[in-house]
Amino acid sequence: MLDETEAMFHDQRHLVSNVIGTGEMHVELGPQLKLAARDTVILGSDGLFDNLFVDEVIQLVRSGPLQQAGARLLDACRQRMQGGAGSGPHKPDDLTYILYRRTS
Repeated sequence: MLDETEAMFHDQRHLVSNVIGTGEMHVELGPQLKLAARDTVILGSDGLFDNLFVDEVIQLVRSGPLQQAGARLLDACRQRMQGGAGSGPHKPDDLTYILYRRTS
């Protein structure tokens, strides 16, 4: 198993393996989580998580209106994909994310 930093910089991070039908394949389901008011759920592609660390994503979306949080996330990813914003990971890629915040 790789930790987050190793996975971000692994030389084979772009490879996809087809493991459908193997004996080792399984899907893990965790317990249901109840969302409290103002909890934010983030669903993102590798274009998000190959360019920003989880802690960075959390800081960008944890406060303020959701639309503004989404814009901050887009700006940060765009900078990283262009090789800017410091020495963090950067990988040009397509980017998809969905933000959901419970309001009540």
